Amino acid sequence: AFLKLTIEESKSLATVSSDSDIEIKDQSVSWVSSDKPVVLKGLPDGTYTLEETQAPDGYAVTESVKFTIENGIPSQPKVTMVDEYTKVKISKTDIAGSEIPGAKLTLTQEKGEKDLSEVKSSSDIETGKNQITWISSDKPVVLEGIPDGSYILEENIAPDRYTVTESIEFIVEKGTVRRADQSVPGPEESKV
Repeated sequence: AFLKLTIEESKSLATVSSDSDIEIKDQSVSWVSSDKPVVLKGLPDGTYTLEETQAPDGYAVTESVKFTIENGIPSQPKVTMVDEYTKVKISKTDIAGSEIPGAKLTLTQEKGEKDLSEVKSSSDIETGKNQITWISSDKPVVLEGIPDGSYILEENIAPDRYTVTESIEFIVEKGTVRRADQSVPGPEESKV
């Protein structure tokens, strides 16, 4: 994750130090998260905003955290940001909106640049390097941890009495999902 801590007041952060690799620019300190927490020393009194400017693949950008430091004491001794998986909810429905079980569906990453084998779901799915397959049920499938990229959702086998539907293209970008033909991203958990 790319993180940025900004002070609201016009104060210099030149005295800030850390054992981690940080970059100080104007009124902000930036770094890339790792498996260890970042400890910042020498922060002046003021009001701060910690924001995630880019989430790791498969995660949505989390909400910013505000805190203050007064007389050298932070309002929160430890500021923690928690990322949530990017979630994509996929339904196979009839014209009335009822779920249709029995369709074989495949989700393929167009360019195959990211590994989809770590994607999770409470539904029964099969994951591979650039493809996920499953059989639709009476509930939508929710895929968690989808990395950014362009995807194609295809119905390979239709349930009895139904015909195979057209493919759907969508994009996951910075943890949000949108149809390929939309210019504005949708909510973090989207229904495709």
